[in-house]
Amino acid sequence: MDYGRPAAQFEARNAIALAPDYLRKKVTVRGRISAVDTSDPERCIVKLDHGVTAHFGEFKAMAERYKLGEVIHISGIVEAVNPSGITLDPAFGRDPKAPFAPLAPAP
Repeated sequence: MDYGRPAAQFEARNAIALAPDYLRKKVTVRGRISAVDTSDPERCIVKLDHGVTAHFGEFKAMAERYKLGEVIHISGIVEAVNPSGITLDPAFGRDPKAPFAPLAPAP
């Protein structure tokens, strides 16, 4: 995965509208956690409100540190986009203190 700068940054509520332009590119999304699933330690998943699914792979400890309702930043590659959400795979947590300048959808 490219560990450099993301091609775009956006809020989870705008992800479905903006992500199609960034398919297979690294993005950062900020949103509220709606679910964390570490039941399969090789396929850990963190979900944000508004249909953002982030595949953390084998990074179970990272996924488990997040709490439901917490607002976090996730960076990852836009793997898929559909009308109900987007998938970031692979994905990982990002420092919330790092610069974040989210795009907004066109009016």
